Amino acid sequence: MKRATNATYVDPVTGPAPDRTDAHLAFMDRHRDQAAFVDLYTVTLATLGVPDLSTGKLASPMTLRWADALYDVVFEGQFYAGGGVGGLVRPDRMVGPRLVRKGLSAKAGTEVVELEIDIALDGTDQLPPADGDPATPRFGLGEAILGGLFDGARVELRRLVLPGHPTYPLWAQSLADRGDLGPGDLSLGAVHMFLGRVTGDSEVSRSHAVLRVKSIPEALGLQMPWRIYQPGCLWTLYDKGCGLSRTGSFAGQSFQFIGTIDMALDETRLRLPFPGPPQPTGFFDFGTVTFTSGVLSGFTATISKWTNGAIFGNELELLLRLPRLPAPGDGVCLQAGCDKVGYVIDPADGTVVDGTCQVKFGNGLRFSGQAHVPIPTTAY
Repeated sequence: MKRATNATYVDPVTGPAPDRTDAHLAFMDRHRDQAAFVDLYTVTLATLGVPDLSTGKLASPMTLRWADALYDVVFEGQFYAGGGVGGLVRPDRMVGPRLVRKGLSAKAGTEVVELEIDIALDGTDQLPPADGDPATPRFGLGEAILGGLFDGARVELRRLVLPGHPTYPLWAQSLADRGDLGPGDLSLGAVHMFLGRVTGDSEVSRSHAVLRVKSIPEALGLQMPWRIYQPGCLWTLYDKGCGLSRTGSFAGQSFQFIGTIDMALDETRLRLPFPGPPQPTGFFDFGTVTFTSGVLSGFTATISKWTNGAIFGNELELLLRLPRLPAPGDGVCLQAGCDKVGYVIDPADGTVVDGTCQVKFGNGLRFSGQAHVPIPTTAY
């Protein structure tokens, strides 16, 4: 039976991509009993890395590259860590986790596909340092998954087709013609298998962890319509609708403060050095603190209460617990928050006075809420 070949894909930027369909089919016909397949995982975290304080996003997110093999693979200039001890050619390498995934089903349409990755844990698996400094403490892999640091991470799965696995044992002499650990004949390339994001229902036990990933079409399940009538502002602070700059200021108060941690009182309370930020008490309420160095570099937490203490120092109370305590001297960036109140109606006489949007940010003209919408009530 004659096989149909795929049409050549033309990228609008890089031009036509090479069509390896015929090469794949011919290889499978000749080496059906010798083919070796290696799954390559690229995991880009949304919680750790080097932050961009002007946009509130990660300028350089932490990226993990894993291969579900006992040896490492170098493909398209990137190093994918395998789960074997290895390290003869690259002694500084980090051993990748042992991975097993469930099968994928492909259907036409926009159905959401779920990928489940089972990771074996032995207590030695660690993430790279979040800020790139080798001296910075690292998160354990299980600790990071349990702490929610993988939530929202972007996962790309590609299957690499090889003529055969490397010859064991993996001595440096047997790998000399490969330039690094891993197979050398990569002419057949890799096939894209899956792209999605880690959900928040991953599991961790003493010996293994399970990452659950849903494909990108899940993002199509947004609530519609997204604009509704409500008293609070519809915009997200500092987005295009709001129009404010993270580095801006109003009435002599900057919306952002960059400093360091004096000490962590516990997982939800941080103290900053005195005199510290000049912003008054409450100014950073509902805002965020982003760590710019240390073990939590790139991690952002919500501030529930900010106290500017003239004697006992400046304290932050966080809405949720930190996955690990920061060290004294770790860099932080405090960002002012908004309670979404544009106007306040006096219940006595019905007069309208300016709220946070104008008083704190001078941005009342962009307030998108409807102040006269009645508050929710319950009928009995």
